Amino acid sequence: MIRDRAKYDDDDSHVDSSKNVESEDEYSEQEIPIERDDYCENEYKIKVENCTAYLSDRGIVNVIGEVATQSGNAINNYKEIHFSVYDDAGKLLGTSYTNWGKFGRRQSFNYYVDFKPKSAIPAKVRVYPGE
Repeated sequence: MIRDRAKYDDDDSHVDSSKNVESEDEYSEQEIPIERDDYCENEYKIKVENCTAYLSDRGIVNVIGEVATQSGNAINNYKEIHFSVYDDAGKLLGTSYTNWGKFGRRQSFNYYVDFKPKSAIPAKVRVYPGE
C-alpha cells in the first residue's frame, strides 16, 4: 500500500514536497533525537515545536513537527525549515528542507530525509528555520 503524507498549512500557498512510502504497519520505526537551533529560531522569529524524528527499518528518516512564529503574529513571507541528519560521530549524512510561500502563524510538516550511506545509523536530526 502506498500512502501520500502531505503537509498542510493555513493559506494554501505551500509547496507539497511530501514523498510516498509504504504504510507503517509493514515496518517498524525507531525514534531519533531532535536538536533545535536557538540562534536560527531567534534570527528568523520561528520556533520549532512538538518535533519528532523516526528511522524505519527500511532506512527512511521521517521528521514530523510544528513550527510557529515567536510573536504569535502572522509572517506573510517565504520561510523554510531545514533537516540535517547526523551519525553519532557528528558526520552529516543527509539534508533536506520544506518551505511555505506565506508562513502565517503556525505550520506543520511531515517530511522524509534521504541519507547516505544506507549502512550509516542516524543518531540525531537538527531542525532549524531559514529563508
